[in-house]
Amino acid sequence: MDNLQRLDNIKYSEQIRKTGMLYKQRDKLRLIEKDAADHGSTSVDDAGYSNISHADCSIADQSDNIVSDESTVSIEDFLEDESEEEVSGDSDAEEGDTERCSSSLPFADRIRGWALKANLSHYSLNQLLQIINTSKVDKLPKDARTLLKTNRERVRVDKIAGGKYWYNGIQQCFSNSFKNQSIHLDSILINISIDGLPLYKSSPTQFWPILMNIHELPDIPVMIVAIFCGSSKPGSIEEFLNPFVEDINKVQEDGIMINGKKIKVKLRAIIADSPARAFIKGKLQHPFHDKC
Repeated sequence: MDNLQRLDNIKYSEQIRKTGMLYKQRDKLRLIEKDAADHGSTSVDDAGYSNISHADCSIADQSDNIVSDESTVSIEDFLEDESEEEVSGDSDAEEGDTERCSSSLPFADRIRGWALKANLSHYSLNQLLQIINTSKVDKLPKDARTLLKTNRERVRVDKIAGGKYWYNGIQQCFSNSFKNQSIHLDSILINISIDGLPLYKSSPTQFWPILMNIHELPDIPVMIVAIFCGSSKPGSIEEFLNPFVEDINKVQEDGIMINGKKIKVKLRAIIADSPARAFIKGKLQHPFHDKC
């Protein structure tokens, strides 16, 4: 019987901890004692708080009994211990309880709670409500990646001399840029830009990207053909430029496909500053403007 009583006490303590009843009673009793002290009263009835419900008092009494069964630890210490356990071990359980409780609420209340929790702007919420009110969707995906059609293929990053190298490709750049629009030109000229840039002031890590833009369509955003990342510039110019050279030669010979239409591509210019131009050509940069 003692074990059963102890088990019931433990279950009840977990219940009042998750619902916050014990914390509410503590705050209420502190407020009563403070007001009683301010008014010079010696009892709760004298302070004007005699209308506290019997249920509230019984909760406090039962919680005190639970603590006294364990030891003579004060309620303050018990609350501190319970709060530490709640932070360390009960976060997942509380999230599950929150999801179960929210699923039983009306749809509008669930949307309202989500908008407040996510700090959603009125404009975004209005757009969402308009979509909901004008659509009849039986079922939506559970994961954001499915809804957004996020590409789940792993990005290939190769290790070359001096760092890591990601090559996207010219055809892939055009496919991504013109995914939802068409191009009315039969041939285009492209500009290639190569330069190095540091990522941090306190670290030698730097990027060496290969960028591309369409000369006839300056409003199209710049496309990223490749990126090198390392503590210095690429250690091998051949490993850095060889994929691009092979790709640009193939594209100029065969063209590219954009939404089922074949487009001729020609390289117009390679844009680089003096250090990058010397690196591309494989020459040492002279430290002075006028060479001797």
